Amino acid sequence: MDGDKLIIPADPDNDDDEPEAVIPRSADRFLVPERDKALIFIHRDNERPEIRVRRDGYDEERLIPVTPAAPAPDTLTDYTGHYASDEAETRLRIEVDNGQLIAHRRPADRFELEPLYADARGGTFEADDLGLLRFSRDGNGKVDGLSFSRGRVYDMRFEREEDD
Repeated sequence: MDGDKLIIPADPDNDDDEPEAVIPRSADRFLVPERDKALIFIHRDNERPEIRVRRDGYDEERLIPVTPAAPAPDTLTDYTGHYASDEAETRLRIEVDNGQLIAHRRPADRFELEPLYADARGGTFEADDLGLLRFSRDGNGKVDGLSFSRGRVYDMRFEREEDD
């Protein structure tokens, strides 16, 4: 909110992005004229609403409410280890440092992983300057890999390497 106006904040990752006013059209429909989009809130019982982003009459995105992640500090070690991608020809080392999950990439890159939301796959984390990491688990519940996404890269798989 900015005074009496509902505002979509600027994207901090896009220097050209500006905050935009949202115009209410009904109790569950809002227009974003600068982006030529409509936001439609879909209410279900007592749950938080889903948001459909519509442009030219077609759904462009679905924004589904999720539960924020708050992994217990003693579960962070579930994610530690080495992960390799043949496709990217690279490896990541995940470790816990002072209660913070950290990803390392050679030669000397270090990324703090922030939990985004809890999910059935095993955990989703984001790191500034790296991207989105979604961990997966095998049938026994052990973390067995991760999926990396950023920009035009989507779902690049890394497999967990066996500990030596």
